Amino acid sequence: GGGRRTTSAAIAIVNLDSQIAGIEELAGRRALTVAERVNLADLRLQRGQILGCISDYEVATAIGEALVTEAPDDGRSWLVRARARATWHRFDQALADLGAAERRGVATSETDGPRAAILQATGRYDEALVVRRRMVAARADAATLGGEAVLRAVRGELGDAERLFAGALARHRDGSPFPIAWIDFQRGLMWMRE
Repeated sequence: GGGRRTTSAAIAIVNLDSQIAGIEELAGRRALTVAERVNLADLRLQRGQILGCISDYEVATAIGEALVTEAPDDGRSWLVRARARATWHRFDQALADLGAAERRGVATSETDGPRAAILQATGRYDEALVVRRRMVAARADAATLGGEAVLRAVRGELGDAERLFAGALARHRDGSPFPIAWIDFQRGLMWMRE
């Protein structure tokens, strides 16, 4: 991370745990709104990715399945289920859910990230690059530049990947250590494979 000041990883995990606990505590008192359930699923997916916690993925998946059943006209329901399904490598189903989300009003700016990741994971690199470049053109930040960097690395375009990784780190603005750790890890993987 080049000596960037971020929240300590331990504190960031505690904060993430607290956000999840707060929503779950609220669920004990009243029914959660679709937005609150979407937020809970997204936080669970994030914690699952950071900590490798399968139970977080399972909870997010259950939320996504329930939302599609209970709020099928809300595109966010389909988006959450798509993200959860992609986590389990149910890529065709996840892509279908992304399409359903868009048909229900979710902007492509919301579906592009999961779609690019799925295309990349299934070896459809040229299609993934079109989506990644569109994301960077719309908003060149740590996440979009890092995403394109990983794809460039997989394609063997190491110079472009290195430039994009550096740009991603330079554009990281919030105090969370997670994006920096992810970028550094992906960069390390690239050089290890090389």
